[in-house]
Amino acid sequence: MHSNCGMGGIGKTTLAEHIFNDPVIKRRFDCLLWCTVSRHYNERQILENLLKSLLGVEDKSNEENREVGQRLYQNLYSRKYLIVVDDIWSIDAWNYFRLFLSDKDSNSRVIVKTRFSNVAESISSHNTCAMDLLDEKSSWDLLYQEIFNGQQDCPVDLETIGRIIAKNCKGLPLSLVTIGGLLSKSSMTLEFWENVAENTREKAGHEDGEHCMKVLSWSYNCLPIHLKPLFLYFRNCREDAKIQVEEMIMRWIAEGFVKPMSTKLIEDAAYEYMKDLVDRNLILSEEHDLRYGEVREYCGIHDLLLELSINESEKESFLLIPRDSSAYINNLTNCACVVHSIVLEGWIFH
Repeated sequence: MHSNCGMGGIGKTTLAEHIFNDPVIKRRFDCLLWCTVSRHYNERQILENLLKSLLGVEDKSNEENREVGQRLYQNLYSRKYLIVVDDIWSIDAWNYFRLFLSDKDSNSRVIVKTRFSNVAESISSHNTCAMDLLDEKSSWDLLYQEIFNGQQDCPVDLETIGRIIAKNCKGLPLSLVTIGGLLSKSSMTLEFWENVAENTREKAGHEDGEHCMKVLSWSYNCLPIHLKPLFLYFRNCREDAKIQVEEMIMRWIAEGFVKPMSTKLIEDAAYEYMKDLVDRNLILSEEHDLRYGEVREYCGIHDLLLELSINESEKESFLLIPRDSSAYINNLTNCACVVHSIVLEGWIFH
């Protein structure tokens, strides 16, 4: 049992993904499973998703949750497995799901990710990895990589102010990559970078969690007008949703968020907008290299950016499906019609 703790945006998921997707690690286990619990979780859905990942087929039944959990236990029995349990918020949640994880093979491993040190220590007092914020050098290295992708040097007149921006992000990777995405799309002028430095400096005085949301919110406000409703539309997705890019794009078009152009197909324009959101690190690409090729089949959204999308959509009067509705989007299938009205900087979308 291993636990990985740290504040939101510090890189817990990135670390777990590196382990989970490592070819050497994959060869060591009979099966690898990943589930996201989150603050408000659905016990039945998590158990069914684990069974689906394990068996390769969807397994719906009228059984009680405990019976579904017992089938999960039986299918894990005698297998050497690696399971990542993402975003645990309470000991109670962990104590429930651990009942259905067979411990017959002592070589099986479970990695639990949480924001809370007390939860991590209660789960695994001797195998807890507490993640630290980046130092100033590492912060600048990450920001530089996100802006220039290692393909060019930072202009001399921008490096000093760039290091200040990195320092203002307080060592939080999510803040750094989001600001890096913003700067990568900028005109690379000293004036703009100084504006970014001033805005991030003003937000640096807040507590770490609040500081991160302030930085993310400012990044959203800097989006071009045509990208804002596209980002807000993600507020209907679950935290752990594997989102079909093509279907999301078709929904954007159906909602009228993507306007016809004389120079290109509307679908091509929508794909470019999706790529732009990924390049800005507001949306996660399935393979993290979308900027080098075509849009991948699936995308996702970080839980803090999902929270931002929800908060901003409420402020902008972007009225969508209630998040506790049965029509709530998971993998963007069988979703009911969305009704909304949004006013952004003088533009009205219906």
